[in-house]
Order: sequence, then structure tokens, then C-alpha cells
Amino acid sequence: MYLRVSSLLPVAASFLVTITTGCSAPKPTQSSMQTAEEKSVHRAAAPSPARASIAARKSQRDLTPEGTAPFEAAAGARQRIRTGHILDLEHPKPSRTGPAAVRSSTSTSPKMLSELASSGFVKVLTTQADDVFPRFIADLNRAVSRDQLRVFSSTFRRGNLQALRDLGSFSVSDMAIVQSDAITALSEDDPARGPLRYITRLYDKEFHLVASREITDVRQLHGRKVNIDKPATGTHLSARRVFEKLGITPVFSTDDQASSYEKLRSGEIAAAVYVGPRPHRGLADFQADGRFHLVGIPYGPELADYFPAQVNARDYPNLIRSEPVETVSVATVLAVPNWPEGSERYKRAVRFVDAYFSRYTEIRDVGGHPKWEEANPSGTAPGWERFRPAQDWLQRHGPGLHWLRRQAAPTAMLR
Repeated sequence: MYLRVSSLLPVAASFLVTITTGCSAPKPTQSSMQTAEEKSVHRAAAPSPARASIAARKSQRDLTPEGTAPFEAAAGARQRIRTGHILDLEHPKPSRTGPAAVRSSTSTSPKMLSELASSGFVKVLTTQADDVFPRFIADLNRAVSRDQLRVFSSTFRRGNLQALRDLGSFSVSDMAIVQSDAITALSEDDPARGPLRYITRLYDKEFHLVASREITDVRQLHGRKVNIDKPATGTHLSARRVFEKLGITPVFSTDDQASSYEKLRSGEIAAAVYVGPRPHRGLADFQADGRFHLVGIPYGPELADYFPAQVNARDYPNLIRSEPVETVSVATVLAVPNWPEGSERYKRAVRFVDAYFSRYTEIRDVGGHPKWEEANPSGTAPGWERFRPAQDWLQRHGPGLHWLRRQAAPTAMLR
């Protein structure tokens, strides 16, 4: 005991000397105060390396469009799992070795990115998270996870065309869900067009045209004001193309959907367009008060990039009184770059193709979203060339392709 106390005496003495010195120190002069302030300003102007690194990462995140950054660290991924951004359903527990162990890391080293790129992680880009997309990704992820594949979803807010250019430049995204008419909107000499392929057709987006009941024919909108949503949206892209192909020239406005419905009620615009899966909650909740309805879009050869479709009173009892309304729809496709054969990303895409086609009926029939009825694995997409491994898979299983489609939806039989 004596030895322990005696060993502490020098420390206590040193502590007392420090306190005494601090109390007896002279007050700083004006010049010394200025020097301290200058040092403080200098420290503020030159942040520590750690703070500079954080600021740089934040700046890069703000400048980089969402969906174009590389795979994030596992800690961030776990946070987004809780918010529903990354759907990680019914996966086996990761091992502690190999690529799966990357999930337990908290850094994004080049080695980690390399391991993620060569593992079963598939990054799918979308331009708009509509009412169907989250459920589709969940259904897809649940099925392919049994083949040791995991689907990440990321939203790209700069529109379908820019998403295709990003994908066609062999970016960090493996695939993208885009509207099929986007590729025909790219110019023939656009360098992104050549490398783009599609794996399969997915769900359809119906063309909704809401107008007052005095408008009974779409041609009556020539020269009148029609809202077609913001420029980077799929609605904007398809609306311009459909009106152009029909030879109708409205005066376009580009308000968001909520604002367009208000302007429609007030009489500021004659009609509003929404292109998306039916039924759309915004339209279903629209207070039509008997004054508005859905106007049909006639299908013909000029709209060969689209498909005939219907919306009915079950979808929109507030806008349709009895008979279904004939319209058109645009398909969504799962697009992929034409990866170099033998590359890691090519091999991962081939694994995904086999898992998706092999489990398609399971996705559709066992708890899948009703829109899976429209997903036609063997259906063609206007303007698109199919990814060769997907085409090869369909050809190998050609005699049994009848099971890929179920004779249920009348409109699907027209495709």
C-alpha cells in the first residue's frame, strides 16, 4: 500500500505546480490576444484533414447525380434497408470470408469496390420510383436472392435519356429500368445508343389524359394548353412523342402533377397528361366533381412504339362512368450495357438472366404484384436489341416458352 501511495506523490506534485503556474500567469497583452485570434482564424480557414475529407465527400455527393456513385459502405446500406431504399429480403446470412464479408466493412476502399463488382450485387437504376417500382424490385430481389444475387435500386433524377447515356457509357450501374420509347428518342448518332441492350420487358405505363367533359376527342386539344409534367419525367418524354406522332400541337406547360390538377380545376389548362402504371393514386384521388374525365388515345400504325391499353371504372371511378377508355401504354424494359464478353459484369449479367427467366413464373404467381401479368419475358421492345445471353436463353428453352405467359390479361395478348 505504501509503495502505491508513494508512486502517486510525484504525479500529485506535478498537478499542483501546473495549477499554481496557471493562476500566477500574467494576463495576455493586446498583442498576444491578437495573435491568438489570428491563430483561431487561421485554424478556421484551414480545417483539419479529417474535416476537409468530410467536406470533400459531401461536395462530391451534392454534385454527383443520385445513382451514379459507386456502391456505398455497408453501414450506409444498412441505414437504407431501414428506410426501404435497398430491399434486402430473405437473404442467407453473409459469410465472414470472401465478397460477402464486404458488408461488414465500413470503408469504401478500391479493394472493396473490386470485390463488390465481382460479387452477386446488381445495381439497378430507375428514373422515377412510381407506385409499382418498389414492389417490383422487392419481388425480383426475393426471387434472385436464392441464386446468390442481390438487387440494389437507385434513383436517377435526370430523366430517361440521360439515364440511358449514363448506362451506355458503362457506368457503375449494372442495369436500368427505363421506358422503352426512350431509346427511339435518342438521336441515331448518339454514342450511348450502340452499346444498349435489353434483357426483358417489364410492366406497362398507361397514357392518362384528363380533360373537362367538353373535350371528347384528343384532336380538340390542338392549340390548347396541356400540361405534360416536368422535362426530366417519363410523362414529359412520352407525351411529346405521342402528340407529335398524332400530328397534334398543343401549347405545353411543364408543371408538376399536383399543380396541374389545380390548374385543370381552375380552367388555366385544358388537359393534363400522366404516364404511369394504373391505377395512379394521384388520379384516383382527383376531385373530378363530375366535370372531368379521361380522354381516349386512338391506337394506330403511327403509334407503333406503343401498345394498345385500357383503363376502366375500377381503376378510376371518379373519372370513368361506365365503358372502359381506350388508350396506349409504354413498356418499361430492363436495360443493360453490352458488357464485354468474359468481363466480371458480363458474367454477373448472365447469372441474373438465368435466375430471372428461371424464376419468372414464381415471381408472377406466388405473391407478386399484379403488374407482373404484363411482364412478357419473350416479348419484343420497339427500337431495342435483346442482350445476347437473354436471347440465347430464350432460344434454348423455346419449346417450353408457353409457361412464360399466362392467358389472363386481354391487352397482354395483343403484344
